[in-house]
Amino acid sequence: KNQRIVSFGDVHGDITALRTFLITARVLDPESTNDNPRWSGGDTICVQTGDVLDRGDDELACFRLLATLSRQAKESGGALLLLYGNHESLNAAGLFQYANPGGNAEFESTIGSRIDYNYGSNRWRLQFAGNQPSRWASFEPGGLLAENMLGNMLVACVVGRTVFVHAGLQAVHLKGDEEFNGISKLNMEARDWILKDCLGGGIGASSPVWMRDYSQPNDKEPKNPYAKTMIGTLPLNVQRMVMGHTPQYKINAAMNGRAWRIDVGASQGVMGGTPEVLEI
Repeated sequence: KNQRIVSFGDVHGDITALRTFLITARVLDPESTNDNPRWSGGDTICVQTGDVLDRGDDELACFRLLATLSRQAKESGGALLLLYGNHESLNAAGLFQYANPGGNAEFESTIGSRIDYNYGSNRWRLQFAGNQPSRWASFEPGGLLAENMLGNMLVACVVGRTVFVHAGLQAVHLKGDEEFNGISKLNMEARDWILKDCLGGGIGASSPVWMRDYSQPNDKEPKNPYAKTMIGTLPLNVQRMVMGHTPQYKINAAMNGRAWRIDVGASQGVMGGTPEVLEI
């Protein structure tokens, strides 16, 4: 369709960095506000490669902005696609060690206080004692925001000749789903975990939201001697893989342009790097 394709990496609860990403990508009207954002990208396809959560104070504000723009993009014939990162996985598992005090306060004021009001009591917090009740009630499998927020995120997606994923893909991740090259299976498994009352999911060094085989060391060729073979044997008709997860000093490519690393550590909770956007 000759649509513009743009992508940017980890946000980590930094609304200022997110706005800069979106304005740089030319998909957010810079005159619009966070409460009333306006999609300006027309039929552009924009992919955010995961990790909106943790390390910052504005996680829910970031999600609200992205969700609003996603709806507007669809109405304009474009798309804003959100990928599932390892920090979304951590929150869905009740692991909040990377959450900021300011971020927890945002969940308390936005989520916890409303639950207190609706129940007329704060006794619901006892079941989450010692584990950030407002955050855990939001993201536990089947939780308040599990379906509307995490359940709408993708583990991976193919747009044109590019596959987008938070951390990386190996051939083993794509087995057992020949019709859709394994990607639909990955996305369904993640959604099932998020929506059902069970534990599991993408926690582990070799998973698509955790691996660093294509992205370490930063701004250099991967140190994993098998990385080129791994990316070359993916059963996908694509030219490149775009990923976030591992902070780089700037957007860069490795392995003759097969792997693009776009996490520039833009959040003040990470490196405070300059937001950059990849246009394909």
